[in-house]
Amino acid sequence: MHYRVTKNGDAFNLEVFLRPSVAAVDYIRKIPDGKRGGAYVGVTPRPLGGSTITMTVPIGPNTIGSDVTKVLEQELADLVQLAQF
Repeated sequence: MHYRVTKNGDAFNLEVFLRPSVAAVDYIRKIPDGKRGGAYVGVTPRPLGGSTITMTVPIGPNTIGSDVTKVLEQELADLVQLAQF
């Protein structure tokens, strides 16, 4: 599936790969340097109810620790917002 999305005012194409057999979603997009990059989101049911979400967030190799923290905090806030619909 292909989507045109906007994040922080920047529009880009997003390619989504659903993998229901392993309860996962992979997504790929073109990143600013022209390369393609992506991430992974997986949901695993818990034996006593509920689920665990595993999510990768791509972060550049030269990113400093405080910037990593900011990215992860924003991604978590976005995920919480999406889960409340």
